[in-house]
Amino acid sequence: MLGVEGSLSVGTHTPGPWEWKPSGEEANHFMVVKPKGGFNGDAIIAHLRCEENARLIAAAPDLLHALKETALALARARTINGDLVEQRLAADKLAAHAIAKAEGA
Repeated sequence: MLGVEGSLSVGTHTPGPWEWKPSGEEANHFMVVKPKGGFNGDAIIAHLRCEENARLIAAAPDLLHALKETALALARARTINGDLVEQRLAADKLAAHAIAKAEGA
């Protein structure tokens, strides 16, 4: 979320990058991992049965970062020129909601 000075709060999720790969246990099972994130190798984030979901979850840290940067850019644009265009406000609300959901707020 945007803080008092326009900075963004830091979540407590496992930091990226995350990757997805076949789990090796069964066909059509996938893992999302943080490479070299565990004591003896990869830190497992999730086990899934759908490759598309594994890809989406693996992209979550990158998506969250991009959304935070977009929200910050929108806030700065409003501050610089005072332009409160309806689409910009709607995008800002969507970004704030998605960030809060991703960070568990």
